[in-house]
Amino acid sequence: MISTPSAAILLLEKANYYHYPKCCYPPPRKSELLSFIDALNAASLRRRLNRSLVIQEAHHLAQIDGEDLSITWHYAGYCRVEQEASIDFSIDTDNNIPFDKLECFAYDLRHDPLRKHKIRPILVGPDGISKKITVPFLEHLTAQEPFAVVLVCKLSGCMKGGVEYYTATVSFEQDKIRHYSARLIFVHDRPEWLRVYESSAARGTRLLKDLRPTHETHETSEYIDSAEDVPAQAARIYVFQCAQSLRKEGRQLSG
Repeated sequence: MISTPSAAILLLEKANYYHYPKCCYPPPRKSELLSFIDALNAASLRRRLNRSLVIQEAHHLAQIDGEDLSITWHYAGYCRVEQEASIDFSIDTDNNIPFDKLECFAYDLRHDPLRKHKIRPILVGPDGISKKITVPFLEHLTAQEPFAVVLVCKLSGCMKGGVEYYTATVSFEQDKIRHYSARLIFVHDRPEWLRVYESSAARGTRLLKDLRPTHETHETSEYIDSAEDVPAQAARIYVFQCAQSLRKEGRQLSG
């Protein structure tokens, strides 16, 4: 867990300067890093550790189209208690989209593999920039019963240009998640750079890698981050800046 925003910012800035030439990969400014560090801290303060489910696979899909972000999260695993009725998620944004206006639904793939029955999540706690929601299963899980859930949300107007970020946070009472992946698809605006950070209680906040596009078309650029045995109580932060945003602000990559 991050102790203070300033400490995390210092670590992130050092990682950028040491690993990337300034002329080629300009590090995010301190003011820009504040927003996603503050959002991450806000989410951490209210994070609830899930003790009833074991997650074996976690797959994130995020599509960025201008100011809009569409997310699809797929979680699979099994129940570790006698009975469980729901699974919790956290949705964190810079702008507060009221829950009753949030385009968000889920599917219980174990009991509805054809996705015929949309499930509307239930808000747990206050309605703010960090929302805790719960998705009821169509049928209660029993001990050792497998499950698979997909959550789909559209977050309009949450991408404001400049340096932006997407976080994938997990909080389960287990050591590792066996399979993890995140696909980020950018529509019409390929990022100038995209870096992956990891934040956890054990290791703090650290730079993991710089991502390159794995697939490109005339309209989209796709980036994939995949890993095995990732920490089950951590956040991966995808920080990026798109060429269109750079042009609007008159920024340069060199000089």
